Amino acid sequence: MSPPSQAYRPYLEPHQDPAGPGDARPTAIQIVKDLGLEGKLGNMTVLITGCSAGLGVQTARALYLTGAKIYITVRDEQKGQNAIEAITKDAPGGQAVEVVYMDLGNFSSVRAAAKDFMSRSDRLNILINNAGKFPYPPTPSL
Repeated sequence: MSPPSQAYRPYLEPHQDPAGPGDARPTAIQIVKDLGLEGKLGNMTVLITGCSAGLGVQTARALYLTGAKIYITVRDEQKGQNAIEAITKDAPGGQAVEVVYMDLGNFSSVRAAAKDFMSRSDRLNILINNAGKFPYPPTPSL
């Protein structure tokens, strides 16, 4: 594997010995700030799936600071609104975050979500496939 670019070298050492939440590893928001990316991606459009909680929301929070137009997918309207509040709390002056409703367990919903997104945006620069559909019943390990 080739070495990381110079911009990411400061983050190599803190990742050598992770100790869990609160250790020396930087957050995505800290990296955005360190790299001077705040407000620099205003011409970009980002779609993040599975953005009602957890890693999806944290990813959106960091990318929101860059000024990019953010679209998030969720299954639940209230969770989508809660996510928007969490995403925008650090930078209330950014572009509006838009919600696209999508249930990955329903192909009609996925197609409708794609159509909805394409009706609202003429571009997609970054796609983050954060959501996943867990099979039920779980498949046995091989």
